[in-house]
Amino acid sequence: MKKIVLLRYILPVVLLLGSRVVRDETAGQTADRLALETLYQNTKGDGWRENDGWMVDSRSPCSWFGVTCSATERVERLELPGNALIGSIPPQLSKLEQLTHLDLAGNELTGCIPPDFGELSNLQILDLSGNRLNGPIPSTLGMLSSLQTLSLAGNQLTGHMPSQLGKLSDLRFLNLGSNGLNGPISVEIGRLQKLENLALSNNYLSGHIPSELECHPDATQLERLYCRHCCRWLRWGGNP
Repeated sequence: MKKIVLLRYILPVVLLLGSRVVRDETAGQTADRLALETLYQNTKGDGWRENDGWMVDSRSPCSWFGVTCSATERVERLELPGNALIGSIPPQLSKLEQLTHLDLAGNELTGCIPPDFGELSNLQILDLSGNRLNGPIPSTLGMLSSLQTLSLAGNQLTGHMPSQLGKLSDLRFLNLGSNGLNGPISVEIGRLQKLENLALSNNYLSGHIPSELECHPDATQLERLYCRHCCRWLRWGGNP
């Protein structure tokens, strides 16, 4: 009798929780789709080199070219390098809550990097290299605690290296080369214990190379770098 009474109370709770999970997943899938559709519209998707499946109502975004999803049909990877995207990056991409890989390298993207990208807490790889992005590097990128690769090389980014990048404790590869960055090399960068490759060449960096970089345990694996007005050489090279 007691078991029957307990079931009367427990079963509705289980059903309620299950329905909430389904609603949450459905809402997440809808948000993912809207974010992808905004990217398509912002970057002249009809002219992409490959756009198979995109904007087809009858097809799940998980079947769209360059999109990879999880078992729950949430977008995990968005990879469209060299695909003739033209225009600005919409901040709505920050709604891709489960995104781990974002690769939009080698396109014709313009405008600023959305500060909203700091909300992509699961992001491991961010590659926006080889575009025409301008403005500063958003300090909010320092919130991407899972990030392992950050490549923003070959753009028109300006301003100082944000010290917040020093919070990226899992970062292994950092490429900010061939931009218009100025000022000193952020001391905090030298405190990234997992950093294996660092490329800062062809910018307008000045001042001293932080001693933290010289003492880096993996210094022999770092890229060559030379800074204008530096007082010492490391095994790096290339600022004017």
